[in-house]
Amino acid sequence: MRNALKIVPYYALGQLQADNLRVTLILFIPAVIAVFVAYKLIRILPERVFYAIVTWTLLFVSIKLIWDGLGL
Repeated sequence: MRNALKIVPYYALGQLQADNLRVTLILFIPAVIAVFVAYKLIRILPERVFYAIVTWTLLFVSIKLIWDGLGL
């Protein structure tokens, strides 16, 4: 229900255009595939390895965002 309430602001900002909706439909298929692959991968990986991957990924993404924010 909460996501349905977002339609009004998106429409007011002009985000519900045919081009944006087309891109959404195109990216929907890889997103669904990625969710299923990740689900299978999480079931295979040991918990310790999974958390290590998540922690290191968050570190690298954080450094990249700080780097971009500082304009370096």
